[in-house]
Amino acid sequence: MAADRSSRRLVPTDGFGARYSPDGTTIAVGTQQATKVMAPDGSGLRFLHEGGLIAWSPDSPNLVVSDTEGHAIVSLAGCDHHLLTPQKNQDFAAWVPDSRSIAVVAFTGW
Repeated sequence: MAADRSSRRLVPTDGFGARYSPDGTTIAVGTQQATKVMAPDGSGLRFLHEGGLIAWSPDSPNLVVSDTEGHAIVSLAGCDHHLLTPQKNQDFAAWVPDSRSIAVVAFTGW
């Protein structure tokens, strides 16, 4: 939507919502099946990686996604996938502001 509220475009999501990249150039949409990326105006929607629960790196070229194998780092270009942890029951990941570390919180039951 433009700042003056003159336009609105709905984006597909069935789970975890949309998150702007820190540099504002890309939106990642996480669902239970996939992480997709698009331009802020909704154009150029494309598949990036299976799995959802996304967190942007502070410098914007990478995301952490929770997929069927655990948490993984995926490049925005979609050509790099690095598995961080093999656990599948992780609920949250966050980058440290300097992009050197990632905190992962796992749900282990009540």
